Amino acid sequence: MKLPAITGTPNAYEKIVQIWLDTKGYITSTGKWFWIQENPNTSRGYKDIDILGIKENEVAVVSVSTCLNDKIRFTKTGEINKTMYKKNIEQFFDDAIKYLNLTPEYKWLVEKKIRKILFFFFGTNNEIRLNKLKEECLKKGVEIISIGDAALEIRNYISKFIVDDSTRSLKTESPEFTLLNLFINERRRKVSGLNKLFE
Repeated sequence: MKLPAITGTPNAYEKIVQIWLDTKGYITSTGKWFWIQENPNTSRGYKDIDILGIKENEVAVVSVSTCLNDKIRFTKTGEINKTMYKKNIEQFFDDAIKYLNLTPEYKWLVEKKIRKILFFFFGTNNEIRLNKLKEECLKKGVEIISIGDAALEIRNYISKFIVDDSTRSLKTESPEFTLLNLFINERRRKVSGLNKLFE
């Protein structure tokens, strides 16, 4: 609980979110696994901060979920399941921030403004419920963002660097960014033949 974490390898969804954070000016680190013991009577287990993003005055603690329903559901009356929220979202961010606080090498991070973000790939088809969930979570200090929305913002970021009638892409050593650029840049898709995948 009080030792620096070893960085893990992000999965595909986490990598998209990491690129999104990079485009927002964060310096990022992924897969920060840490031990947690909620109380002395329970056996300890581990959790991970999927991505940690650092700016001058802000730290983003990020959780990336394949399916939003794995984290939280709605009751039959359309209300947020508070028990699931507390266990799967609130508790995670509390534990992550507690870990940063207890680890001497990371304690300086929690002196900054903490931004808590939950990204998801699959969500609910009910837009009204999703917006309600986002509003409720934001009141508790947690942003909920679709990975699809993050990909669109990355596309907009890339488009700033595209010169008319050019197929050049941003220079980068990131194979994930290059691949994502191929798929979300229409001009690159056409030149590379990837447009056939969308026919």
